[in-house]
Amino acid sequence: MTGAYGTSPSYLDWLPTAAAADTEPVAAADPAQEVVVEDGPTAAAPIIVVAGAHGGSGTSVVALLLAMVSDDTVVVLDGTPVGGDISRRTPAPVAQTAAVWSVWLTGDRALTTSTGWTVLGRDRRDDASPSHLAAAVTAARAAVGGHGLVVVDAGACIGSTWFDAAADLADHIVVTIDDRPGAANAARPVLTELHRRLGIAGMGRSVQLVVTSQRPGVDHVTGPLADALTGRVAGVVHLPYDAELAAGVGIDPSQLSAAALGAAIAVLSGSRAHLHREAHRS
Repeated sequence: MTGAYGTSPSYLDWLPTAAAADTEPVAAADPAQEVVVEDGPTAAAPIIVVAGAHGGSGTSVVALLLAMVSDDTVVVLDGTPVGGDISRRTPAPVAQTAAVWSVWLTGDRALTTSTGWTVLGRDRRDDASPSHLAAAVTAARAAVGGHGLVVVDAGACIGSTWFDAAADLADHIVVTIDDRPGAANAARPVLTELHRRLGIAGMGRSVQLVVTSQRPGVDHVTGPLADALTGRVAGVVHLPYDAELAAGVGIDPSQLSAAALGAAIAVLSGSRAHLHREAHRS
């Protein structure tokens, strides 16, 4: 770890490694390798929760990118306490059929089939609670079936009751952190909370970090974080700066860079690799 973060080289030594906990170390996913999860008769759709180490770290765009690169039936759900920008950033024509999940939960729970994925936004005027969110996530999993995927944008709220409601159901947790100098220090309390929740073995199997570059330039964060977190998390992936993602409007998938899509594929492959290993453990 370099001095760019204003920390000692061993600032993560407080967190034990997966190897020290007598668990199987988990390598970062190879984006070029397709991982297939074998579904049984009672298989449930996996749930990926995307949460931020701090505000403005790109949870919404990461959640949407995971849906874009998946070939499954996908539900993307805005689980932020005050309502995020999932619906606003969703590409057309998906955005034209986006629903508010509190309304969808009490309605017929139909999914958009023409595009392969459905967006469930959040109206901040609703009086929804964390328990309502948990019900929506559970209903979304049931709606997509065994060959689907549920992605929840939990925003920057790790440790809150809203995050807990989604994380209690999660198969995989993706933590976003931007690459500003000093931002890596924001990962420490987040990792502490996830360590408390999952234990070091659970972190090593099911937690990935995504370093998001929100301006052009050299990434000085991903490499040191990957070195420091080897054996502690399932992987560290860099999402490079992309002008289309930075525009702040509805995303046009045709304008996304190959690097941005490749980063999303790497994260999704890592999640599926974890689920594949868990299926064999069972």
